[in-house]
Amino acid sequence: MSEHNVHTAIVEDSFTIAQRLPQIPPDFKQVLQHDLDFARLGSITVAGDQFSFTLLEEYKGIWATRNELTEQKLAFVLGWISHRACDRTMKPIWKEPNFTWRGTDANPALSPTECSIYHEAEAYHLYFS
Repeated sequence: MSEHNVHTAIVEDSFTIAQRLPQIPPDFKQVLQHDLDFARLGSITVAGDQFSFTLLEEYKGIWATRNELTEQKLAFVLGWISHRACDRTMKPIWKEPNFTWRGTDANPALSPTECSIYHEAEAYHLYFS
């Protein structure tokens, strides 16, 4: 999925929601608040399936003795995971055998992947306007 604005919006919304949940520990909430820029970078990074959960296990093991770099890495990996969640939600829809929708008003022959720029523009308009 190439709609990087969508990926960024999802990580921002997820972090905002997590900061308000009582079950999230305060030190974790601090990471969510202070290291959002690292999470944004992670949210537009691909191949998170290969490394993200291994890294989470590593950070869990050293969390008690963490430093600022560990917190930044955690935020990046959480962004990476949000990218994965977004892709896992949208990509199967596009691959459905009964999925017949194609194109946009501008060009009905375009595939969903080819329409990504239109999705990006619409998401940008809705989110930032």
